[in-house]
Amino acid sequence: MRTAIVLVLLESLIVSAPHLPAQQSAATKLVTIDGIVVDGANAPVPSAEVGLTLEGMKNTFARSDNAGHFT
Repeated sequence: MRTAIVLVLLESLIVSAPHLPAQQSAATKLVTIDGIVVDGANAPVPSAEVGLTLEGMKNTFARSDNAGHFT
């Protein structure tokens, strides 16, 4: 169940990530993504691994705290 929640969260992060035009792809942009991982009962999920994958970029991972928060 927790795996499915994290996968849905990752899908929404990937879909909502901005797509840069080719001429801007070399520019570095700082983006901060934060949120709360919750289960089907809307309870926080501690120690959930959250990842972000963008084409051409190194994969980035974070782990949620005891309240489900990640940055």
